[in-house]
Amino acid sequence: MPAPGEIIQHRYQIVRLIGKGGSGAVYEAIDLRLGNAVALKQTAIHAEQTLNLLEREARLLARLRHPALPRVIDHFVDGRHQYLVMEFIDGDDLGTVLIRRNRPFDLQQVLMWADQLLGALEYLHRQNPPVLHRDIKPQNLKLTAEGDIVLLDFGLAKGGSGGHTIHRANESIFGYTPHYASLEQINNAGTEPRSDLYSLAATLYHLLTGVQPPDALTRATAVLRRMPDPLIPPRRLNAAVPDDVSAILLQALALDPNERPANAAAMRSALAKACTKADTTAPVATPVYPADANTLPAAQASGTVRHHGADAQPLLPTTSLPDASTASQSSFSALTRTTIEVRSSDANQVARRPDAMGQWMRTISVRVWTALTLGGSISRLPHPWNRYAIPMSGIVVMTLITFGMLLAIRSSHSTTAPVSTVQDTALSPPLSIAAPPDASAAPLTPPTTSEFSRTSKTRTVATTGVAAQVRPVALRITPDEAYSGNLPIALRVEGRSLDQAQSFALESPDADVIPLEIGERSTEQVMLLLNALPSSFAGVVTLTLIIDGVPQPDVAIVVRDFLERKTVAGVRREYRYMPQIGVDEAGAYTSLHAAPASASDRFAVLRNDDVVEVLRADTPGWYQVRISRSASALHIGAVGWIERWLIDDQNVPPLVFVGILGQTPTDLAVRCGTQFRSSIYGSVEDWNRQGIASAVLTITSADGRNQFTVRTRSNGTYEIGGLGCTTWIVRLIAVSDFPSFQANEVRVTNLNGGRYTAAEVRFRQRP
Repeated sequence: MPAPGEIIQHRYQIVRLIGKGGSGAVYEAIDLRLGNAVALKQTAIHAEQTLNLLEREARLLARLRHPALPRVIDHFVDGRHQYLVMEFIDGDDLGTVLIRRNRPFDLQQVLMWADQLLGALEYLHRQNPPVLHRDIKPQNLKLTAEGDIVLLDFGLAKGGSGGHTIHRANESIFGYTPHYASLEQINNAGTEPRSDLYSLAATLYHLLTGVQPPDALTRATAVLRRMPDPLIPPRRLNAAVPDDVSAILLQALALDPNERPANAAAMRSALAKACTKADTTAPVATPVYPADANTLPAAQASGTVRHHGADAQPLLPTTSLPDASTASQSSFSALTRTTIEVRSSDANQVARRPDAMGQWMRTISVRVWTALTLGGSISRLPHPWNRYAIPMSGIVVMTLITFGMLLAIRSSHSTTAPVSTVQDTALSPPLSIAAPPDASAAPLTPPTTSEFSRTSKTRTVATTGVAAQVRPVALRITPDEAYSGNLPIALRVEGRSLDQAQSFALESPDADVIPLEIGERSTEQVMLLLNALPSSFAGVVTLTLIIDGVPQPDVAIVVRDFLERKTVAGVRREYRYMPQIGVDEAGAYTSLHAAPASASDRFAVLRNDDVVEVLRADTPGWYQVRISRSASALHIGAVGWIERWLIDDQNVPPLVFVGILGQTPTDLAVRCGTQFRSSIYGSVEDWNRQGIASAVLTITSADGRNQFTVRTRSNGTYEIGGLGCTTWIVRLIAVSDFPSFQANEVRVTNLNGGRYTAAEVRFRQRP
């Protein structure tokens, strides 16, 4: 890394480091020959470039002339680095200014910048081949002393006919910034002029609202899950943005490139028309988020939302969070939905009706009093009613309790009458008040006559007979875990008196009751068949067995709709030679596919240690999965296809290089001359046909007497001369950063002698 004061190429003296990232660094320097300040861009990712490409890019950028573009002054290669010398634009970028001002920019100012930038894009896209910027964002925009906008970072521009991949800090290895990159760019599916329109629209969105738009992968994941697009119209975030301008930005931010404006000229014209319609003379109340908020939810959580004026539009959170009063209402509502089930014996049901009614009244009185006082319901009443609510509610509750006690006394007197049966207290439980598994299933109501008359299958002893009936009890169910894809599921229940049961069912936590088909059974065992599941079933559900309407709380079966859970293990940085793997500031990542084909649409993000649920494994080489744990909450629940090796880290496709004896201007192989001037040259390239630096090759004579070792240059090329007239074997033995790979050897054979002495041997990674 050049230090301040160091002189590069005997001409450029380093002043200071301006910025540093994965692609290298940018320095402010002094041109000692001309005496002016310049920006010196040093590119560190030299393994992906060739000398011809660097030269072509420098010439392409040097001929650009536009007021919104910095001028390229010089280009050179010094050692293992590429340098671009560009016009130096002093001052802070718009990203820094936006954070410092802590509020969005004015509408007219942003529209003026948009017109200048679209003019620059219109100029760039007209070039032959078209020049794409691919990384428009607030941090790459600066203002001149005259207030004009300048689009920076053209050292990473790409010609329309091809180009190279650039690494940079806080971004993906594919050369973009996530919140401003289009879906096709994130998916590495190729960029086009409308990809720059997406990035510019995302930048204008941020400048006008102070909030970064959600990244395209997150939006695509939401759409595929049939959820609303999380992109909020700019008009809702800043009331000063006219509807027409908001609509144009949303169109340019379309996930499908075909839905965006046709070109920069069309978008520029549309914004100009919208600008003439906008009435910006009167101040507009504008709700503002902090300008450094990454996303809308983050801005809301910061607690620094400000409203300028009473007419400001409210900012609605993407997910509403319950407050304390909502929680209290929820608990009170759940309380009032509690159901009461009363069971009594046939002999005593009439005598115990007043007692049951009294007990019910006492219980509900206490619960209502608790909900009103502790639940906070009274505190929410308007003044002055809240002053009298507690005394009045206390009087009502005491009246109910007193009346319940009188009923209980009456019940105790009525039970002295002789009865013809004796209650077996060991088998017939006393009156009970209990809530079912889901207390929200039914509202709280007083017990009816039919409820009091309902009896359990309880053993009663008559004065002239013996045992009449026994309650069935389940002890275990087999299997206790099942996969829903195997419906119908055969179940075996073991217990006591099962032959006395009239019905069997399973109950879900949502109070859905699923009847079971009864098969063979005996006193201690019954065979059942589960034919269907709750309509809302997804993921895992625990179903409790019910016999004749009575839950068996210790007997349940866990049903899941996936084959198994797996922790992602194959998304590793060392596999970045595969196009499925990307690397950003958070590490290696991959994406789900819409279909089991590598060419299908990609969405969502998966990283190592994320957890997926395998839904299907019947397609060779692929899993259909559902994301169940991820650092990105919105990606949880996304369903798609992924190659198995990315999940299991097994049978990983090897890194393979194919050695090719290429054609030369003279012949297909070496011809030996009269002097030892024969040479072999070539390159080592990745799957994207970019050169790989520091790869090691050996060139050995067929008889084994002579061997030479050569290392590729920064652009991936190599050459070795002084070879004799014989057959040579070229082997690729080492590739930087990749300890394991496969490569064939290439044999360069002397044909018939002569004065032509060069052969090309190229090793290229197989996609």
